[in-house]
Amino acid sequence: MIPQGADLSRAHWQASRRSGSNGGPCVEVARNLPGVVTVRDSRDPHGGTLLFSHAQWAAFLAMVTGQSPGWWQTASTLLPSGSRTNAP
Repeated sequence: MIPQGADLSRAHWQASRRSGSNGGPCVEVARNLPGVVTVRDSRDPHGGTLLFSHAQWAAFLAMVTGQSPGWWQTASTLLPSGSRTNAP
């Protein structure tokens, strides 16, 4: 279960290794918080933050790396209602 109103003040944000230094769009992920993996846009760090359970994040990574059966079988478990927050 994803905690409601998760405290992101201790999030250790890591930029994607593929983002480069060209100033383009970048995704940052924080995996150090208990029970949740958080994702945000580095160009808008005070904008919305996506929250995933560790199982959902693992399913997402398996899907994008080609190690899962297919998006149609796992997509419904990735973003349950209430998984997006606008908290910084």
